[in-house]
Amino acid sequence: MVVRFDRIPTYTSFVQSMGRARKRNAEFYAFLDEENYYKEGDKLEKFQEINRHMVRHLVSSVEKIDEEVKAMIIDHDVEPFRPGGTPDSPSISMESAQDIIER
Repeated sequence: MVVRFDRIPTYTSFVQSMGRARKRNAEFYAFLDEENYYKEGDKLEKFQEINRHMVRHLVSSVEKIDEEVKAMIIDHDVEPFRPGGTPDSPSISMESAQDIIER
């Protein structure tokens, strides 16, 4: 959980504050003073909307890239790497390498 007590002046500072809550389903709270409650609240809502839009865009881009990478793996039949050099030695294929990297 991240709690912000001071004003969040820019979208960049909003993203940096949100980034401090790295775990999935982490919570972020911002305290707003009474004097600027509606102004700052509206600004935070706009920041959240921008963030949702950016996340949707990035997720769809990543999904597209994943499909392109899978197509490349299928299109290019690359022999697995076998450090031992024998057919029964451990191997790393293009597909298993991607899975290992993404862990």
